Amino acid sequence: MEKTPSGNSLVLSIAPVSRGFGYAFFEGLDVLVDWETRDMHVTRDPEEKNRRSLAAIETLLARGPAAVALPAWDDKRRSARVRKLIRATAELATMHKLPVATHTRAEIDEVFAGQGAKSRYEMARVACRMFPELLDELPRKRRLWDGEPFKMGMFQAIILGIAHLALSKPPLTAPG
Repeated sequence: MEKTPSGNSLVLSIAPVSRGFGYAFFEGLDVLVDWETRDMHVTRDPEEKNRRSLAAIETLLARGPAAVALPAWDDKRRSARVRKLIRATAELATMHKLPVATHTRAEIDEVFAGQGAKSRYEMARVACRMFPELLDELPRKRRLWDGEPFKMGMFQAIILGIAHLALSKPPLTAPG
């Protein structure tokens, strides 16, 4: 889904997942411009998956974001391939002379704690309250024995973007 940006600076958030990656373009905390999940599961080869992902990310960077938000790549819960893709994405964005911000799961959790959201699904529901156009895309709540739905990669990118923008806001100061 894509809206027409108004020309303000875009922030691109990217969330690599096992089958590909999710992304979201934001124009401030209240405008979600574009979001999607890209499936790179056409190959089992991890290097080829990363090559295809980086090629797709290159096209996203060509759209001219002002900054890129990524999850922290030192999270040991992520596969080695995904950690490598996050680092390579950061390097690619740096080659495009874009500032790159990485955020830990703890930072993201802290942003959403005020909304009472603890799980990814609850955070995705908060995102749907902020952006009602996402409601049709929200997968049903996963049961304990289910794998995570592929669409959650897109929601992870949206959650990351919301957290990035919330953490990037200048702190409010009390008037004089």
